Parts: sequence; structure tokens; C-alpha cells
Amino acid sequence: MGAFVRQFDVTVQHDGEPITVTLKPAKYGDVSPLQSAATQDAVIKGFQSVLGEYITEMKGPFDAAGVQVSKDDFLSLAYFVKPVLEIGTEWVKRAAPQNPPSPGA
Repeated sequence: MGAFVRQFDVTVQHDGEPITVTLKPAKYGDVSPLQSAATQDAVIKGFQSVLGEYITEMKGPFDAAGVQVSKDDFLSLAYFVKPVLEIGTEWVKRAAPQNPPSPGA
């Protein structure tokens, strides 16, 4: 049995509350430009543009009235840049096996 999973959860903390997102695995064409991005700003903008396609479920964050923040707001508002960066970084880490076989092995 292989190690591939069709979705996985990532949980980060922001403003004292957990944010858990369920993500689909990344496509190579979406991850490759992020790995070679020259600046953190480029990485953040990349995550903001592609993660919406991969997030299948969100639990948190909630606004001051206790209402779930929409996925679009979460990904686009500057207030959430730090958790978007943390989630995106974990998503990229899980895009490829940790110990891929050597070519020709």
C-alpha cells in the first residue's frame, strides 16, 4: 500500500484560535513556481492565488461576531497573511515524498 493521501489537514494558530484546513495534494505546475519564487511576497501572492482551489474545508478563523471567515477573505486579506503562509508552506512540503527514490534506483 502506498503513502499517497487524497487530502490532509493542516492546523495553525492565529489570534489565539486554531485554523484547520483540509487540502488536496498539490499539482506540480502549481508548486514549482512557488519553490523558485525570488521573494516572500511572491510566495504569499502565489499561495493566495492557488490555495483556494486546494482547500476543500475550513474550520476557523472566525470574526469578532463568531462567524466563519470565508475562504476568499481568508486568502486575500492582509490580516491573514501569516496563517496563509504557514498553511501554504506545509502544503508545499507535503507535495513531494520526503525520501523520494533516487533516479535509476
